[in-house]
Amino acid sequence: SAGLAATTTRSLDAYRAYLRGVRLINRAQFRQARDALFEAVRLDSTFAQAHFLLIEAALFADPFSALTPRAELARAFDRSLTLLDHFSPADRELFLGVDAIFAGRLAAAREVLARRVAHDSSDLRAVSWLSFLEYMDGVLVATPGGERPRGSPNENLRLAKRILALDPARHDAYLPIIGQYMSAAGSYPAI
Repeated sequence: SAGLAATTTRSLDAYRAYLRGVRLINRAQFRQARDALFEAVRLDSTFAQAHFLLIEAALFADPFSALTPRAELARAFDRSLTLLDHFSPADRELFLGVDAIFAGRLAAAREVLARRVAHDSSDLRAVSWLSFLEYMDGVLVATPGGERPRGSPNENLRLAKRILALDPARHDAYLPIIGQYMSAAGSYPAI
C-alpha cells in the first residue's frame, strides 16, 4: 500500500533483501543478515527500517563495533537518525529506546522500551531490545541489603522465553538464555 511504501521502501528488491535480513537475524546468522541489509540500503538509501535493523545485525556480527566511531554500526545509527521521519510511530519509539542504550542513558532506554512492551507485548523487536538491556545493564542500584545491578538475569530470561513463545523460529532468542545459564555456571558467555 502507499502507507507501507512511505514507511518502508518503494523498491521490491530492497524489501526482499530486508526480509532476507530479518530471516537471517531470526536464525542468529548476523554476518549474513548484515550483508542482506547492506544490499537493502544500497538499493534504497532512504529505507529507514533496513538501516535500523542493520544496527542489530552489525552489533551482533561484531560486538566491538559499538566502540568504533565510524564502524557500520555507527553509520547505521547516524543514517537511521536522519530518517527518523520515515519510521512508523512504534518504530520511532523503539529507535529512540535503542538510541538511549547506545548513548549510555540506560534508565531512559528502560523507560522507553518498557513502555513500548507494555503497549504491545507481541512487539518482538521491543521485547528483544528490552531483554538485551536487562542483560547488559550493570548499573548498581540501592536495595535494602546493599546494592545490586539494575539489569536482571531473571527478567532477561523471561523476556527471551517470551520471544520464543511468540515465535519459536527466533533462534537469536536462545543467545541470552545460553549466556545467562553459562554465567550462572561460572563460564564466560563468549566461550
